[in-house]
This record gives sequence, structure tokens and C-alpha cells, in this order.
Amino acid sequence: MNADPKIKLLTEQFLILKKEIGFLVEENKTNYNYLQNYLYFFYIPLFNYVESIILLCEHKKYISASVILRSLIEAHINIIYHQTSDSERKLAILAKSGFDKKIKEIKKIKGLIEKYPNLESKDPSNLFSHEDLKALENVNKNNLQAVLKGNNIKDNDCELNLYDKAIKCDGEQVKNAEGGHFEKMYIINYGYLCSSAHLDLDGLQAFITEKQDEKSGEHLIFEAIDICTAYTKDLYENNVISGKIPENVANIENLLKDKRQELN
Repeated sequence: MNADPKIKLLTEQFLILKKEIGFLVEENKTNYNYLQNYLYFFYIPLFNYVESIILLCEHKKYISASVILRSLIEAHINIIYHQTSDSERKLAILAKSGFDKKIKEIKKIKGLIEKYPNLESKDPSNLFSHEDLKALENVNKNNLQAVLKGNNIKDNDCELNLYDKAIKCDGEQVKNAEGGHFEKMYIINYGYLCSSAHLDLDGLQAFITEKQDEKSGEHLIFEAIDICTAYTKDLYENNVISGKIPENVANIENLLKDKRQELN
């Protein structure tokens, strides 16, 4: 991919930022609260995902890169949603939903080996043994009860779907985001990328008819770096990293602004 000079410079500035943030996050790590821990755990996958998109676009694998971008968009909406109002309760519900999901999957496996006894393992350390499943179920049930009790969460409290989270984010009037930004991102970007991610009929057709369009690659890189730059600022605003925001964040934002005007 022969990116235009602005995309090339944008990529170079991002890779510098990736190194710097990796060093600063680990250097500044202290006793984080729930939100800070939540944001901290995103920094490796988010930066690595953006770098993967850059590498895929360099090799003209635009649809594969778009599948990763879809995950970045999902992460971005979740990150914004969980740091807006009533953050601790939202994160507690997120934890509850995680344990609910694990318990549900364990019950599915138990049902599976009851239906197909040939799948059952006699090794108590194997996932498909009754002993291991029972132990896993008990651990997750105990963790679930601790979350419910410690956060005044009810059994019927559950995570919103991503679209509803996007709507909630717009309702919070997030700084530097225009009205309808997140709902538009969900409908236009996330929704459009769904077929490629799931390889349904439209997704397969996209692979068959894919054109080697460098402009597509530039757009993917632009969107990915834009999301990761917003996340970087979140790290500072929530004191996951202390000190002054690196200078090249402003450089990246200026390049994004210039490129956005071209794309629009």
C-alpha cells in the first residue's frame, strides 16, 4: 500500500505513541480503582489491533483489517459507556454479566455430556468431567454472589446491548463528540462491517469482489488510530497515567483533523 504522506506520517506518529504509552502505563501502575483497572487492561489489545490493521493494509488485506476495526469500534463504545455516569455500577453489572455467561456455558457443557456420554472425561482435571464442571460452576456462582452483594446488584440487572450503549453515550454529551456520533458509528461503521466479520452471504461476496483500493486502507488506518488516540486521552483523564499527555498526541490529532476534512 502506497499511503499518502499524511497517512504515512500518521502511522509513524502512532507507532511512536504505542511505545511511549506502553512504557508509561507500566511505569505509572499503582493501586487502581475499578475503572482504572478496566481501562488499563485495554491498552495492549487496542494498540496491537491498530498496528495489525496498519500491517494488513500495507499488504492490501483490507477486509481482514476491517474485521479487526469492528472489534475496535465495539471496544471504543464500551470504553466510553463504562466511564460515563454511574461508572462503578456499570462495571459491576459488566462483571455480573461475565459470571452469568460462564455459568450458562458450564450448564451447556453439562447438558452436552449428558446427551452424549461419549464426550465425558473420567479425568477430574478435564473440562468435560463432572468434577471439573462442578468446581468451575461453584467458583463462578460464589464470585457472582460476591458481586451482587457487594454492589447492590439484582439478578435481573444485565449489560445493555452495544447499540443501546451507543445511544447512552450520545446522551452523556461526551467531550469532543458531536451529537449522534456513537449511534452513527454503530449503525454505519459497526453495522456495515458485520457481514465481513461473520462471513455471511454479503461478507463472502465482499471477499470475492474486493477491489485493491488504497483509499479503503487509508480510511481503516484513520479510523483505527482515531479510536486509539481517544483511548490514550482517556488513560490520562482517568489518571491511569499521570503527568502530561505526550506531544505527539496533539500531532496525531492535527493529522486526523486534516485527513478528516479530506475524507469528508
